[in-house]
Amino acid sequence: MGATGMGILEWERSHPDELSCPDERHGGMSTSATPTRGGCLGFVVDVWRGAVIGDFATKVGFFGALTQALLGFVPVIGTLCAVRDLIADMRMGDRLGMLLNALAIFPVFGGVPKTIEVIHHLNRPTRLKRQAAERNGA
Repeated sequence: MGATGMGILEWERSHPDELSCPDERHGGMSTSATPTRGGCLGFVVDVWRGAVIGDFATKVGFFGALTQALLGFVPVIGTLCAVRDLIADMRMGDRLGMLLNALAIFPVFGGVPKTIEVIHHLNRPTRLKRQAAERNGA
């Protein structure tokens, strides 16, 4: 927690556009590799989101997703990331994410299901917007 007593997840929710990519602000998935704010800082934040926050992150760019996928191939760390992301997917009701992370927990399966799950996770913001629009009758 920072000096204000606000954790990073709370800060991200209260500042949704601070470190987002240009296409995300306009409703589409970002294909931009670097967030608009901070240049190198945006890159570091994106990698940090992929490595530390994982599927709990509201937004992960290309380099964050790449970091998350690569960590799936690292013994022990990949298993811990899979458990973290399994919990996040359970909270969000993402069945495919839960299945893939459950497989990624076992070292024999390792990084391959995790890589597939990360690719699946990149589409989550678009999916969540579509579900919200359907619930609101739009």
